[in-house]
Amino acid sequence: MTSNYFKTILSASFLSISFFVNAQNTKDKTEKFNFNVFPKAEAGFNRVAIQVPSTTDDYAYQVEVFVGKDELVDCNKHNMMGEIIEKELEGFGYNYYVINSNGESMSTRMACPNNQKTKKFITLAPRLMRYNSRMPIVFYVPNGFEVKYRILSASKTMQKAVSK
Repeated sequence: MTSNYFKTILSASFLSISFFVNAQNTKDKTEKFNFNVFPKAEAGFNRVAIQVPSTTDDYAYQVEVFVGKDELVDCNKHNMMGEIIEKELEGFGYNYYVINSNGESMSTRMACPNNQKTKKFITLAPRLMRYNSRMPIVFYVPNGFEVKYRILSASKTMQKAVSK
């Protein structure tokens, strides 16, 4: 009877330790980050952040970032003018990004048959960034701008280039 008692205790202990470890490993990495280390947004800007979910291999992913705003545009191809400036947070080694744009856009000059305008998200040139589930990607964007993103993943197989 003593043997079964110890087996039960050991089994329960193992299960609780296993549950604790698994709960820690699968804990959602989008937990609150202390943004107080980053500067406050200046007048006319908003501070926004992307915090990606935890993975087993962050190097297998990248984040493609689009900064822009919705506008009514014609049938031409439109691009926002401006740039994404990378800055380092002194004393911490973290990077953050400041958007330098006044919202002006450029477009192709094709003739649009009906001059109909539609609402589209017009962006600066997209930017690929490192996937890091432990750190947010922080942006300072002018009022009226948005930051959208998508997560890109690498294929598990590599292809071989052929001689031509």
